[in-house]
Amino acid sequence: MPDFSPYTITHVRLDSPPPLPEPGQGNYLVFWWQEITLGDLYLAPGQALTQAAYQAAWLAAITPAVQHYARQHPAGHAPWATWLAEQDFEQWDKWMATIMVGWLPTTLPPQVPVSVVICTRGRAAQLRRCLHMLHGLACQPSEIVVVDNAPTDTSTHDVCREFAEVVYREEPRAGLDFARNTGLITAQGPVVAFVDDDVVVHPWLIYRVWETFRDPSIAAMTGLVIALELQTEAQFLFEKHWSFNRGYADKLYSPQYVRQAAHPAPPVWEIGAGANMAFRKSVFEEIGYFDELLDVGAAGCSGDSEIWYRLLLHGHHIHYNPRAVVYHEHRAELAGLKRQLFSYMRGHVAAALIQQAQQPQAGYKRHVYRTLPRYYWSLLRASSPAFKFRNRTLWPELKGIASGMAFYYQHRQQVRQTAATRPQVMAVPCPLVSVIIPCYNHGRYLLEALTSVWEQEYPAVEILVIDDGSTDDTREVALRYPSVNYYYQPNQGLSAARNTGIAHSTGEYLLFLDADDWLLPQALSTNADYLQRNPELAFVSGGHDKVYTATGTVKHERQEVASNHYFHLLWGNYIGMHATVLYQRWAFDTVQYDPTLRSCEDYDVYLRLARTFPVAHHTAPIAAYRLHDTNMSGNTALMLSSVLAVLARQQPLLKDDQEAQAYAGGYANWQAYYGSHSQQSN
Repeated sequence: MPDFSPYTITHVRLDSPPPLPEPGQGNYLVFWWQEITLGDLYLAPGQALTQAAYQAAWLAAITPAVQHYARQHPAGHAPWATWLAEQDFEQWDKWMATIMVGWLPTTLPPQVPVSVVICTRGRAAQLRRCLHMLHGLACQPSEIVVVDNAPTDTSTHDVCREFAEVVYREEPRAGLDFARNTGLITAQGPVVAFVDDDVVVHPWLIYRVWETFRDPSIAAMTGLVIALELQTEAQFLFEKHWSFNRGYADKLYSPQYVRQAAHPAPPVWEIGAGANMAFRKSVFEEIGYFDELLDVGAAGCSGDSEIWYRLLLHGHHIHYNPRAVVYHEHRAELAGLKRQLFSYMRGHVAAALIQQAQQPQAGYKRHVYRTLPRYYWSLLRASSPAFKFRNRTLWPELKGIASGMAFYYQHRQQVRQTAATRPQVMAVPCPLVSVIIPCYNHGRYLLEALTSVWEQEYPAVEILVIDDGSTDDTREVALRYPSVNYYYQPNQGLSAARNTGIAHSTGEYLLFLDADDWLLPQALSTNADYLQRNPELAFVSGGHDKVYTATGTVKHERQEVASNHYFHLLWGNYIGMHATVLYQRWAFDTVQYDPTLRSCEDYDVYLRLARTFPVAHHTAPIAAYRLHDTNMSGNTALMLSSVLAVLARQQPLLKDDQEAQAYAGGYANWQAYYGSHSQQSN
């Protein structure tokens, strides 16, 4: 592309109407609100836009990110696009300050327990710039480690001597993953962030890294990488077709990403870039370090995507945080880009086949031998005979693919030996469990409920907090943790909140945990095992503990019911606590929680499902029920009227005298139960 024109990168602050860019040049615009990126826009050289067309273009560019943040706030439903179209930036700014309150700290801590590792080789000027920037951050890392990879001179060491606090380590073996592992071993912090020597870091980067790992379920993170300049054809080509930019909205990658059938060859390379990634250091003790085999002739590429695959395979979560920002200096020369893409494809193929060896049922062999050839064949057919722009690097990429295949087969035995020494993971996918936590002004209890889910050993879990119009700090608590999916609705009651959770959940199994209760150890694995072995069950329930907060005493509730569950439910609610129940998703195809019921909606669902489908019960402890002065169950008049209304719905469905007798007995039991509780309260 000899007529390539450079692109000017402009960072646009949306606190006033953005000026129309100069049409005679290429423009790459990145839109911000304060310290949060919202979107980007390319305008080609000579692309003349009217003010109205430009406004429509940048509004479209920021809409996905704004909607991402807005949907998590009670004030999110607002005509913000109209305000911007009418240039009412004062109203827009006030609204953004409201919905962004959870993502904009009022103050930054001066230092956080994060170790920064910089792997470098013979790039003294870039390293010096990087270290100067890190030392100038408002929020400092607790440690900076520079790993000098197979040095040929003392330039890197000389630069490190200029910065007294920098820890210098030499790694004599050439290869990025060798250097990364040396950095991990050297680092002392609980969180290790890797930063390339050729990036410019955003002033809040280290704070954003630390903030991400406040969620104890996050094992790794990646962040947003923005191009530093687009002055050459090679830089523009890379950014358009190989960009490290993964968008402006949060993404959470769970174990299901690599285990579910929808991704026979999950594209872990899309999770993020090694130029901006961080890990909880303790996780490497479980899964092993970066695969150094990828350094032996494989150009040190794809070690990051391979470790992300391994993390997910072992049941961990990875968070893509778009508020953690670095700016990357792409290679300026086309020859350098071709070498880079050869290495990328060589490492990509080698890593994919190594991942196939780790999990034989994965579809990476198909990806390498069918998907990639078809993709490149289509590019070749479309580009021949004139290989322009995107297709100018096709031959180095194809050579890289062939080289990666050859590398893998030359080292197959080494791959098998390495895989054999690593901790084994489950070969059979675990069904995803959606834990749905309705919350109404119970923010003070919410963290304990969340922690009880994070501490489960079951590897495939998603958490949804349904804020039913709370006026306390429920939203702030939930948004503190990236692995929590937060949804707000105006106050509609517990049934409506649970139905909202069902609608937003994706799990094969569902569990409803009230925000003031918590799960006991092994809760999910115990109940999931029942459903996996008995897929015909609509639900399984277990035992629970009653915890009396006033006295600190605990009562173990363990009722044995082995058969005739509908019959026993007519006599009384032997389940007793909703969080002990794990449902099949399909159970809610015909049943929903009744919003007209102010209480006992769970008992209503038990009866309706048990009337139609097989269910099961056991006595293993599943959850703890906290009894305090705001429990709904303390309103005995409400509870009695509700439970009798629920039971009465079953009368037309009774099939025989035995069920009729159980129904009559249950009616009497409920009157006696709540009558005695009412007298005790008086």
